[in-house]
Amino acid sequence: MPPNPNPTPRPTAAHMSHVAGKRQAFARRRTATVVTDEIPAVYRVENMREHEFPVVGVIVHPRIIPGFSYRVRPFSTSKYLFNGRALQLLRIGQGYGKRIVFKADEGDKNGNDNYFWSDSRPEGYGFELSVVAPGDKFTVYDAHHNPIGNCEVICNKEPQKEQSHLLWPDGTIEKWVVVSLKCKIESLSGFVSDECISGIAIASKNSRQGAATLIRIMNCSIKNKNLKANKGFMTLMPGVDSHTRRITVSGEDIPVTYTISGLLNHEFPVIGIYVDKRIVPGFHYMVRPAHAKTPLFGGKALKLISLGRGYGKKFTFESDVRNSNGNYFWSDSYPEGFGFTPKAVFEGHRFKILAGEDEIGVAVVRKATIPQIEIETVLLPGGGIQKRLRIEVSCLLQIGTVTTRASRVCGTAVIVRKTINGTAVVKKIESPGLDTQLSANLRHIPGELSFVAFRHQQYVMEQEYPDSDDNENK
Repeated sequence: MPPNPNPTPRPTAAHMSHVAGKRQAFARRRTATVVTDEIPAVYRVENMREHEFPVVGVIVHPRIIPGFSYRVRPFSTSKYLFNGRALQLLRIGQGYGKRIVFKADEGDKNGNDNYFWSDSRPEGYGFELSVVAPGDKFTVYDAHHNPIGNCEVICNKEPQKEQSHLLWPDGTIEKWVVVSLKCKIESLSGFVSDECISGIAIASKNSRQGAATLIRIMNCSIKNKNLKANKGFMTLMPGVDSHTRRITVSGEDIPVTYTISGLLNHEFPVIGIYVDKRIVPGFHYMVRPAHAKTPLFGGKALKLISLGRGYGKKFTFESDVRNSNGNYFWSDSYPEGFGFTPKAVFEGHRFKILAGEDEIGVAVVRKATIPQIEIETVLLPGGGIQKRLRIEVSCLLQIGTVTTRASRVCGTAVIVRKTINGTAVVKKIESPGLDTQLSANLRHIPGELSFVAFRHQQYVMEQEYPDSDDNENK
């Protein structure tokens, strides 16, 4: 969504641009005196950095707000707690020695070790605000609110410094933070480079939210001629709009170049006379016209039967009607192009659960709606092809006499087409990860866990499992 051209009046852009452009002496240490109105206490802290908020004894700086993320450093050392990660602050306790609790690590559902008390260390702590993290992705807009590229944060060039702390009448807390980031920037023309971006990040949290939300990074200055930005500062909006992502492809048999936009990261491009080499007959694909919300063929992933020759190549897919197959189109039928999504594991697929060579149970796929991403293609002797896809599906697991509720299973599916005219068949799921209560018990079973497909796959129809919800609850 493009930024609002008429935002609510804030501090002047001239003032903020001066703040963003001026290099801050973030690493400078200083000595500060901290006092509190609650009780007659005065603390003197050493080695506090300019961008840090103090926590010492009974005092927690009033700008430290639950819902925002912070890096924490004891003042006596340069090493950060929690392995240097910025964690979301969950709550600040009451009393003199306040218990400060951060978000638990992934997988620690029953226990949370990410906490300490404000008076645990006599020298105190420094809290460093973090509203932008490595890996965050943005769409770049110019001064006229037109998308000009995408970017991904690689790292912070300098610590993030809170510029202002606003409390609105509805209880919303808004923070303006000076950021200096190193980003990987991709322009709409496809040019990729690493650049430094400076600007003002705006994050807010209302009374109904548990975590703060990054709204935008404004007044950004980027030294990149390939972005073709108009005069003025640029704006970064969280998330990548797939319609702004452009792919440039070139044909080998004919010297022609196409630029296609509106495809997702996992989709293979087809446009004009160009067909991605990873699209092979015998495998199943879901096809979506570029920029369209609805895939072809009712959203089903169908087996590609044949791929024609010539300039405009004819794609023919399997059909339930043998005498008249209407599941076909040409590569140049749609001028904007198509996106092909491979699919290996379907609803109803059945797998043997093996621990080493011992069979310990059966898994039946109940839901397979998350896109399956191809990570490798290997040519086999005799025209065979092996593909490996990263998958995430929901399965019913039967291990011994125990049948679980629908559990999330992720792993790498291996699918093989043995001959040129053959049909690709899923063989197994390697390194499966199970999100189920049985995971702890399976760790104690000797042998590597794997899912091996039944030799003759049979899709489970609704009449065989009339009500999956009832089965899951039994």
